[in-house]
Amino acid sequence: MAIDGSGSAGQVAYWVDSDTLGGSDDHFWDTANKWLGVGTTSPNCPLHVIRSGTASSVSTADVAVFERDYEDTDDAYVRIIAGSEGKATLQFGYPASVGLQSIACDNPNDEMNIRAGKVGIGISSPNHPNEKLEVAGKIRANTAFNVNGADGITQIVAITDGAGTHTLTFTGGILTRYRLT
Repeated sequence: MAIDGSGSAGQVAYWVDSDTLGGSDDHFWDTANKWLGVGTTSPNCPLHVIRSGTASSVSTADVAVFERDYEDTDDAYVRIIAGSEGKATLQFGYPASVGLQSIACDNPNDEMNIRAGKVGIGISSPNHPNEKLEVAGKIRANTAFNVNGADGITQIVAITDGAGTHTLTFTGGILTRYRLT
């Protein structure tokens, strides 16, 4: 069988039909770095995907970058970074207008997991049936710890330690009951 078709250096080849190969700059292979560009002929990390627009600044620690129209205020951006010494980061957001949000792990022992609408910090899997946030370790609030933002509503804080469960009841922001069970 004879194979025909056309393409350019760096283009990822694909079958147009049973005996014809084609290529496109929308799928580009950087042979020197072994990086794949989708929507770009200049991938800057192992997987660099751009829907439209100009590529953003990408670092050598990036594993994958997904962009849409980076220079526009309607841009969307997801970046996966695997740095040295266990540091890993997931960045997402709108870099041109709002800035990036991120979830980071600074060393192999840090754990932050988001699963099924629940967040766990310092634990491998948040699984308490009634709680949205589970933390293994201390929690610090710089200004206030707000259980329920509505004034005049009864708020209950339960603290469990070796002595038992301490229940603090607040009504209208005033401590109205303390109980140890």
